[in-house]
Amino acid sequence: MRNNLVFFHFPECERENQDDIKIKLRVLFAKDMNLTGADDIAIDICHRIFIRGKQHLKRARDIVARFSLLSDKHLVLRSGIKFKGREPPMFINEQYRQDIESKRLVLRPIVNTPKGLPNCHAFLVRDKIVIKGKAYSTDIIDQIPFDTSTSETRVIGNIFQFSGVLSTLSNLHPCRFDIDNFICSCLEQFYQRSKALFACNQDAAYDIMMTDDHASMKGIGDKLVIEATKWQAKSESVLVTGLKAMFYQTKHVRDALSDNGDTDIIECNRYDTFWSSRGSLK
Repeated sequence: MRNNLVFFHFPECERENQDDIKIKLRVLFAKDMNLTGADDIAIDICHRIFIRGKQHLKRARDIVARFSLLSDKHLVLRSGIKFKGREPPMFINEQYRQDIESKRLVLRPIVNTPKGLPNCHAFLVRDKIVIKGKAYSTDIIDQIPFDTSTSETRVIGNIFQFSGVLSTLSNLHPCRFDIDNFICSCLEQFYQRSKALFACNQDAAYDIMMTDDHASMKGIGDKLVIEATKWQAKSESVLVTGLKAMFYQTKHVRDALSDNGDTDIIECNRYDTFWSSRGSLK
């Protein structure tokens, strides 16, 4: 995979073959990316990535291409920045092994959370996130210097209240745990996937696992056709299953729970009408 690039959201035509894809890529290099000598960029092999179910009927499958020369791969990758602001959105990235990609899935939301990393330029390098020149892996995610001012807490008697997506106890907090042979990047992802499976919607479950955006996960879950009463009766046991897996496999989240001892823990979220107190700490 060293010489591979993945082209995301690249338009797809019916009965497309490898030669067709190569021609499209060369046109992309020459016209959209303005690369000099685009015809000289050698592509060994290229194909669409297989998608389970009927997802390929809803959106274009991504393309993976292997370049003959590593220098050509880097030239195309660097030029991919020219796609910013393009409609429909399209981007290029390196292809990684599944174990590395699963770790990047956990770390990517941190890069996309500027409020939690003020005045810091965070970026991914393979399976690590680099912040202020220091690399952090998913094994030491608890050491990432989050700005806790966006995660408010308050203790009243025997009650511990928290709010903010960066709170360690939030269902949106980046973590990594394996359940049912699926790597989840946060508790919300497991919950929404379980909801999709309960609705017998395999396509929605797949979409939820393929995104690292919390709003997208919830948005897919909210659009499911489901019997609300039956799901509410099932949802608590689903959440408990996810919580057990997350606490057992994620040390820094487990430690955050242990630090609160026997206090009652309550999330304050004015937008959540089911799981939280619907209050605010402000």
